[in-house]
Amino acid sequence: MDSLAVTEFYKETFTHLQKLLEIKPEVVVCDLHPDFPSTHFAKNIATQYNIPLLRLAHHYAHAYAVLAEYTEYDLSPSLALILDGTGQGTDRASWGGELLYLAPKTGLMLRLGRIEPILLAGGEIAIKEPWRIAQAMYETCLQKKYLDPKLLTKYPFPWIENESCAKLSPMLSTMIEKNIQCIESSGCGRLFDAISALLGLCYFTSYEGQAAIRLENAQFMQNTDFTKSTKTTQSTQTTQSTQCLPTKHESNKPQNINTTHACFYDCPIHEDIEVKNIKKARIQNNTAHNSALQDGNTQNNTVQNANIQSSTTQNNNIQGKYILSQNMSGEDILNDSIPIWNLDSHALFAHIVQELADKKNIPEVAKNFHHSLSHSLCKMAEKGMQLTGVTNIVLGGGVMNNETLLCSMHATLNKAGFNVLTPKNMPSGDGAISLGQAFYGLLELQRRK
Repeated sequence: MDSLAVTEFYKETFTHLQKLLEIKPEVVVCDLHPDFPSTHFAKNIATQYNIPLLRLAHHYAHAYAVLAEYTEYDLSPSLALILDGTGQGTDRASWGGELLYLAPKTGLMLRLGRIEPILLAGGEIAIKEPWRIAQAMYETCLQKKYLDPKLLTKYPFPWIENESCAKLSPMLSTMIEKNIQCIESSGCGRLFDAISALLGLCYFTSYEGQAAIRLENAQFMQNTDFTKSTKTTQSTQTTQSTQCLPTKHESNKPQNINTTHACFYDCPIHEDIEVKNIKKARIQNNTAHNSALQDGNTQNNTVQNANIQSSTTQNNNIQGKYILSQNMSGEDILNDSIPIWNLDSHALFAHIVQELADKKNIPEVAKNFHHSLSHSLCKMAEKGMQLTGVTNIVLGGGVMNNETLLCSMHATLNKAGFNVLTPKNMPSGDGAISLGQAFYGLLELQRRK
């Protein structure tokens, strides 16, 4: 809804369907982003009909969209790996590589892990110019001492071959060093953009996902000539990758994925023990509350909140960063956006730079990146299972259109004992966001009744 014409058509459609179906809304759900036209429309509807306005973060909506297709699981708690480019999180930061915990019956939603944020040098323009993200990651790796500066002589910035990039690169370095007009994003799609630019595949994009598509295609090429037509490559990719994809009727069966000769690059997962203990207590209290609801006891909220508050204040250091504020009753409002685990994307990036400096074949590096990322995300999910005891896991977000990543993750998670939930009839990308919002709204109405 980025144009007036689309927004007006959206309003007309709402009015038309309301009259056609003879219905009146009971609740309205919208995104957290304050400037979306849909957000303003939702506020107006809530005021007009005097109904509740619910706000749901983009990535939780992705997860609820998939859960809406699996109501046979009795709304039991679920983990979710939501991977996309950009979406506003509950802390108003840019999310996109998230491990989440959802308890649909009680409404509890927690962020357990994320891909370590990377800098978008220049702001949103970096989304259309992936070389900016790659240079920011390269220079951050130098700052972290993940890379030796001498490597620049062995593998200089490949985007310098582009005249426009060459002119802007020194200025970009200054922006990155002084953190001028740089925003952080944990978006998995942005990591794909950076690796694509690093391999010399895509410095500028003309459509969403272009850099990632080129990166996925590259692993199926037999040489490093990426200027010729990719029709043959795309055909080969489809033949190889769709064989391991679950069908609509077999979405939860283990799949086979060929990782022959794949090398897993180092990608550490850093853990915050204090946050882990706090969230473990919250999940345990939620489990007890969920059991009470099943037994017909709806007066467990007070006990649950007291336990959460007690566990939170055990450590003064954690209190400062985990408690946002207090509500009118003096109860703590907790910052659930702080992750337990950070997947070190810069370590992964640095390893790939080293491989390229050692003259490794680009198709091989592209393949290894996909499987290394898959391996690390699944390891983070396994940590989530150990913490929560939850075996259902949702895979969603636009990055799941990458068949290599989806197949690899699906097979690995199945092997680890997960029940993997992927979209059956809806898209994994933003086309299903409204479904997720609607399902969340329905559950919230049921909770309030």
